[in-house]
Amino acid sequence: MYSNKKTKTTPTAPPPALARAIVPTTTTTAPATTLPGSALRKQRKRKLAIPPLQVNLSEHDATGKRIFTKRQHYMRIAEVLRFRALRAGDYVAAKTSSRDLWILARVIQDYPAFNMDPNEFLKLTPAKRDALFREKVMVKDAEEKASAEPIVLSRQLVLPLPRTYGEAAEWGSRLKKGLRIYAMYPHTTSLYVATVVDNTTFCRGDDDIIVVEFDEDERDASGALPKCHIPARFAVMIPREYQTTKKATESKRASKKAATSSAQQPAQPDLALNGMLGDMNDAMEDFQELVDFGSGGGSEVV
Repeated sequence: MYSNKKTKTTPTAPPPALARAIVPTTTTTAPATTLPGSALRKQRKRKLAIPPLQVNLSEHDATGKRIFTKRQHYMRIAEVLRFRALRAGDYVAAKTSSRDLWILARVIQDYPAFNMDPNEFLKLTPAKRDALFREKVMVKDAEEKASAEPIVLSRQLVLPLPRTYGEAAEWGSRLKKGLRIYAMYPHTTSLYVATVVDNTTFCRGDDDIIVVEFDEDERDASGALPKCHIPARFAVMIPREYQTTKKATESKRASKKAATSSAQQPAQPDLALNGMLGDMNDAMEDFQELVDFGSGGGSEVV
């Protein structure tokens, strides 16, 4: 359960994009079931203008032979987009603490992209990549007032989010079922780890919807996680260095639950130790009988 998620109320006059991002959490038995506010994408009356992908990457070599799987190709695209130029006013996910928690923030001033071929950029070591982005990024919490102090972060701790509905639809097309992503938890401005259940079926107006299951949501009686409808504008691939498997997360959660349960239960007696203590008591009683016998306290010998 998300005991540490940001639960501040949305400002009185929120930015339109943020206001539309709040979606209800409802448990559904299958992603084919619509939620209040969501509709089937195929019934949307007007088509979105999807911008072309401005990333020069290929999943094939010069001979046409595939050199990357689809998922690897999508991850490479996401990694290049992750370090694109930032514009003042852009919405981003920002990591401001040591926990795996990303908050919705806005960029305060422009920040340049890398100036090299994307294929060469992806070959850089982490140290060389860090050297390209020595300058810090200035952002502010999306929930804070304009006068609030800016947050200064390393570029690696800032994940760009789509700027438009069309761009969100284009990015969301790569968030395939089973992929691990960061998604904004309903009624908060915090992004948490989730698994994609569906990315093709639903919409809310111009928003394409990504159906996800958040790792640490409470399961129902059947063991199922709630399925949440999240606008594609507030969902992003997890960078490789932050990736965790769902199995590892569930194992960690089970360990925490076991530790909590153990702390609440009274300590159980150690049967082996009790047996040893019992044997020692018996031996002491036998010894005491010998002492009593030697001092005349035992039976009389004829």
